[in-house]
Amino acid sequence: MWQSKRQKKLAQKKELETLRREIQKEELEKLLPKTNLKYEKDKTLLVEIPFLSEKVAVEIPSLLFKKEGTRTMEMPSKIILLKYLKNLGALVSLCELSNLRKLTFFNEGVKRSVEKAFGNDLDLFIKCALSLGGQISKDPWHFVTFSVLPGVKLLMRLSEANEEKPANLEVYVPETLFGIFSPEEINYLAKYTLRKLLKEGKRLVSEDSF
Repeated sequence: MWQSKRQKKLAQKKELETLRREIQKEELEKLLPKTNLKYEKDKTLLVEIPFLSEKVAVEIPSLLFKKEGTRTMEMPSKIILLKYLKNLGALVSLCELSNLRKLTFFNEGVKRSVEKAFGNDLDLFIKCALSLGGQISKDPWHFVTFSVLPGVKLLMRLSEANEEKPANLEVYVPETLFGIFSPEEINYLAKYTLRKLLKEGKRLVSEDSF
């Protein structure tokens, strides 16, 4: 169902408030020792969540977000982080790299930008992936695995351009993630990662030009 920007923003605010009510400090305090997340417990609970190459702290029960740097967080990022905390118990053991589903993109523009930027330079793609914490497989397909959030894996495979066919990017996630996040949220995580790759690619190219 199509939504205007205003309708979408209102729906996101409503979902954020629902998650704010549903997340219980006491339940999180029981689950956090079973994870590798850093946290501080006092009158409030402060949980630090690695979000790809950044770190975000979430204060409970106020659910205030504190991000490195001064840039504000996008609403979809906040919703995803709160859903992550709400489903922390399931995510401790749920997201194994099996039964992968190939993603289709709501915005093909980001996908095409990555193919254009890295399609003729697979080495640059790998360098950018490594700088964002990606792990490179040893197979000839250069499968890259990103931990977008602890326990939330995203896999990418980039086929280099040649005389017969253009570059092609494929993105996969474990099927189990669709039981926690909506398809739109999972696609947002993919686009978030791709934008980070593009930004890192520009940075590395700029450094090499000096």
